[in-house]
Amino acid sequence: MDEWQRQALTTFPELHSQINRTQDGIHGLWADLFSAVVAAYRATPVNEDFIRRVYEYAAWCVRQPQTSDAETDLSSAIAVGFLQNLPLDQHVFNDLHRWLSVETFEGCKTLFRYHLSEEEYSKLHDDFLRKKKDVAIWCLCLSKISKCLRGRELFSLCSSWLMLFPQPDHEGQTVGGPG
Repeated sequence: MDEWQRQALTTFPELHSQINRTQDGIHGLWADLFSAVVAAYRATPVNEDFIRRVYEYAAWCVRQPQTSDAETDLSSAIAVGFLQNLPLDQHVFNDLHRWLSVETFEGCKTLFRYHLSEEEYSKLHDDFLRKKKDVAIWCLCLSKISKCLRGRELFSLCSSWLMLFPQPDHEGQTVGGPG
């Protein structure tokens, strides 16, 4: 058994039969994983755990040494069986900003363009960058809030909180709260 199969069986025990299908190899697995990711986004609730495991497995595959054979090269399999298909499903693509860096997205332009016109790619590219920017702004705001809440400012905030919402003390008596 190849190392990619062992890793896949560990990562996706629920896909045991697809992983053990030897005639399709790693390319068949990535086609199956893409279909499974689409299904995970359509599930109610969205199967975040499965989606996370797919992207983690993809990262593991990319870190493996390349081979000279396109049939066994893990990076080639991901590109053809998974990455180039990501823009085909709106649910998958709408969430792509959570899983790919801007650099990785830019590096996949040729793959993403495989199924898209220049106009379609341009719209997807702009949407992706907007979402990444929104996330970056949110993270910056959280960072600034965190810095503001250190030390005395945190104590002041907590004291204000206790004044608004009464809390029981260790004897069950109510302390704090509006006066």
